[in-house]
Amino acid sequence: MTPIHYLLLFLGLVALVWFEIRRSRRVTARQLSHAFAGREPLTPQQFYQRYYADSGIAPEIVLAIRRILEQELDTALPYLQPQDSFAGNLGFFFELDSMADVALVLAIEEHFQISFTDQEAEATRTVADLIQGVANKLATGQDKI
Repeated sequence: MTPIHYLLLFLGLVALVWFEIRRSRRVTARQLSHAFAGREPLTPQQFYQRYYADSGIAPEIVLAIRRILEQELDTALPYLQPQDSFAGNLGFFFELDSMADVALVLAIEEHFQISFTDQEAEATRTVADLIQGVANKLATGQDKI
């Protein structure tokens, strides 16, 4: 093969990757729209005020978890609610990236300097479970790294 053939092959691969990324983003946008249909967008502070202000859980915990979710799932989550399920309406994130759940747990553990057992991670079904689990571990000093 000549250098021009290699160049054309490379450009073709770049184009395929670019189209796949665009397709994936469109699919994610549609799934997000469906998962959060009819919900009011909330800033992180509004999310805390609406769902956790009277819970005794520090805003730093709730806001950090929401930020980590957005970072690890690579999307803004203004429509997030505590009852959102990692296996239910948020499940498509984990279908698109089979390691997303592991990356999420590792990011939470690293940020808060705590650790989750496999059983605890598997029992965490909703955003509320995750927030409460982290708050409990921090309150008791349990499983500090």
